[in-house]
Amino acid sequence: MKRLTCNLAACLLAFSLVACGGQAQQAETADTEEVEVDLSADDDEEFVLPPIPDDVTGGKPWIDSVVVGNVTEATETSPQDDLYLYVNKDWITSTTIPEGRQFTDSDVFAEGRASVIQILTGDALTEHDARQAQLLFDAFCDTDARTAAGVEPARQVIDDIRSLSSIDEVSAFLLDTERSAGVPSLVTVINKRDSSTHRWQTEVRLSTPTFGRTVGTMGMNAANIDPESVFYTTRLALVSNVLTRLGYTEDEAKAAFEGRLELERALLQAADKATDDQDETQPLTIDQLDGLVGSFPVRALAEARGYGQAEGFIVSDAADLQAAAAVYNDEHLDNLRDYLICGYVLDA
Repeated sequence: MKRLTCNLAACLLAFSLVACGGQAQQAETADTEEVEVDLSADDDEEFVLPPIPDDVTGGKPWIDSVVVGNVTEATETSPQDDLYLYVNKDWITSTTIPEGRQFTDSDVFAEGRASVIQILTGDALTEHDARQAQLLFDAFCDTDARTAAGVEPARQVIDDIRSLSSIDEVSAFLLDTERSAGVPSLVTVINKRDSSTHRWQTEVRLSTPTFGRTVGTMGMNAANIDPESVFYTTRLALVSNVLTRLGYTEDEAKAAFEGRLELERALLQAADKATDDQDETQPLTIDQLDGLVGSFPVRALAEARGYGQAEGFIVSDAADLQAAAAVYNDEHLDNLRDYLICGYVLDA
């Protein structure tokens, strides 16, 4: 015999209030009752739920298409027979889901979208940032121009990356927000809302597409990825498809892809050797951050991305940032270029 013990004190108290016509009843104590449920079927026997009745409290089971007309103001309800209907009856009888919609609040989204489009397509925007958003929207909607341009805009960025011949040139590229637009930096600075305080914080971490302990580049762990896996083959195909249109051979495209993975393997090894005694709840000053990251130009990056005046910087994984500093040198230059190229192709 399997026994399931349920604490019904809270439920009994709630239903006692309902039973009194909505009049609040004061209850100082409520005893806990134990209810034994017989689940005496053998362990290997499949447990089968009882069938859903054709008729539930005058209506039918919860299917949107049959609620209307079956649940009316005259429908009698009780929490014992159908708690959901008991709670939602007033809403069901007073609310209509628009034709062709799945939700009653979808009008809010539709109206919001229409309002944004009206603003973006109008002449009222004058501020610089607003105009930039409008230009981006116009470029996105101009599919003819994008089709005519083809891969040429990407060619300019990738040729720029391929021309980088020193780590100082890589830094200059990453710090130029126009040259490096759309290219994932090895380290990034972002605003992040704290889940407990709900306050915005400035966080410094490895770029999202970089790597992780369990999920690596583009969804793969660089340390143990199987070249025959679907993750490897599909992402290689994406990179190869773009790079071969830009003049790479298939072997050169694969070499660039492998170069990115090689950099991430170096990052993993460096992170395992690094020490992580940084309290992630305590913000760092820009000077402390500089001392932690070392060779990577994090101060200049924060200033270039508009975070130079941040009160403090949260570091969730100091070992990751130390790993970035460990590979940010001329020794890893070829793989750094591959990292930037493949990241740009896959993010674009």
